[in-house]
This record gives sequence, C-alpha cells and structure tokens, in this order.
Amino acid sequence: MKNIGRNDPCPCGSGKKYKKCCGKVDKSSSEEQAEYKQLNFDFNISRIISYKGKIGKMREDFCKRQIEIKKLRLKGIEAEYTGEAFKRSAKISCQKGCSYCCRAYTEATIQECEAIAFFLYQNEEILNPFVKTYPQWKEMVHEQGDVSKNLEEIMHQAKATAAYGEEREAIEKAVNDELRRYSIPCPFLSNDICSIYEVRPYVCAGYFTFNAPDKCKDYFVTKTTAERMELAAGSKDIGRVVIPEAIVDHSFYYGTLTSHIWVHLPEGVYNILEQGYKYLSEVTHMPDLLEQVIKDPEIRDALRSFNKST
Repeated sequence: MKNIGRNDPCPCGSGKKYKKCCGKVDKSSSEEQAEYKQLNFDFNISRIISYKGKIGKMREDFCKRQIEIKKLRLKGIEAEYTGEAFKRSAKISCQKGCSYCCRAYTEATIQECEAIAFFLYQNEEILNPFVKTYPQWKEMVHEQGDVSKNLEEIMHQAKATAAYGEEREAIEKAVNDELRRYSIPCPFLSNDICSIYEVRPYVCAGYFTFNAPDKCKDYFVTKTTAERMELAAGSKDIGRVVIPEAIVDHSFYYGTLTSHIWVHLPEGVYNILEQGYKYLSEVTHMPDLLEQVIKDPEIRDALRSFNKST
C-alpha cells in the first residue's frame, strides 16, 4: 500500500482528509497550546475567540462599560462647549456632514480602540465598509512615508510622567503637519459622516469651533503649513475640551496598564480586528495575556471547531 499523504482522502471512505480522520494525531494540552501560539491570527480567528472564555467575558464586560462611560462623558463635553458658546454669545459651527478635521492625525487610547472594535462587531454595516476602506487609507499613509509610525512607537513606550513631554509634542506636530498637508480622510468616514460618532475618540469629540466653519476648511484642507500655524495661533474660535479621567485611565480587563497607551485610531482598531489578542498582548506589553487566553478550554474548543470547518 502506498504512503498516504496527510491531505489525501482518508482510505476509510469517510470523505474527510486523512489528517482529520484515521490519520488524526492526538495532542497533549501543552502541545496544542504551543501550536496555537504559532497561529496566524486573522479576522475570522480573532472574532471567533474575541469574547469567549474567562478573559473574553471580562473583555466583553469591559467594552460595554467603556461605551456606557464614553456616552456619558460625550454628553458632558457637549454641555461644556454649549455653555462656552452661550457665554460668548456665539454659535457652534460643528455639524453633521462637516468633516474637515477628520483629515488630521487621530489618536485614541487602547481602551477606546477595544470599545470601538466591540461596537463594530455589533454593527456589521459599519464594520464591513471600514475593513474594505482601510487598506486604501493605509496605502495613502504609506505613500507619505507612514509618518505616524514614530509617534505610535513613542506612544507605546512612553511612561506616564513623560506622555506629554517635549519630544512627543514635537513629533506629534510633525505628524499633524504631514497628514493635514495631504488631507487624508479618516477611514471611518462615510459620505463625510463619522460612522462611529456615538463612540468616537475623546480627541475627536473635544474639538469645536465658533462662527468659523471656513477656518476649519482653511486649517485642515486649503492652507499651507505655515499659514495653518499662523491661523491656529491667532484664532479664538477653535476650542478644545479635555477629559483628564480618560487621559490617565490605566484600567483594563486583564490587570492594569503600566502607562498610557495611545495608538493611531484606524490602525489600532484594525489591528484588534485582524490580530486580536496577539496584537493586544504586544501593544500592552502583556505577553501572558495571549498565553492565558490560549489555555482556556472554551477557546481551545472554539479553535478546534474552526479548524475542522476549514
């Protein structure tokens, strides 16, 4: 009898591949975990195991709380700049469909990205266009030298006491200059409307303008870098509301973060969707997060079922 390849039809006539039938090799739990560590995470695997197991349930609860808290804080931000407009006897220019500022570098905490990824999983009509649009957006960013890379690395490595140091501010300014100069629209935009508006980052929600919609267009779209800097320096119509509690928040569903972790919003969310716990373990500097997830029996069962179906 000739040797049977593992991908050949099983000679028993089951119709299955030999490796998944009579040629199946039982593996110990440790061997199985070692194999799972080498998994090439993709959208399917990341989604299948995202909220399964003990850690997955904690992750889901954490994301739900983050969204609830954010919605309350966003109402607070709106009340604050509405009050400021009243004091100035001014009108807030920001409105649905105005997306000039959505062409700038947008950062978010890893906790915000987690909550947004969870939100996308609950809203396929928003998730699918984002996943489809992202590669084109990423290519546009790469064409300009991927200017966000240095800043993102500093955000990952920055200590709490140095999160707003001069070095980061200088790089952030350079990144903002580049992205504004090339006017790269956020991949969460759909017909100039933010598709994740109800869970948008605090950085986005915090900016507002009074009586000056054209200034936003000038600042983010038409003006040169030098003209923008001059415009920003002399403008009293552009305001910002900061949420200190969100900036210094180190809470997480698996332990506590040792520092602020800021990422480029589209990249952070996309990486969570595509690489799941693998990316999260790396970006939070918690390698044991992935290890503990893989040990969970419910996760292993889900992966076995997935492997059998592919």
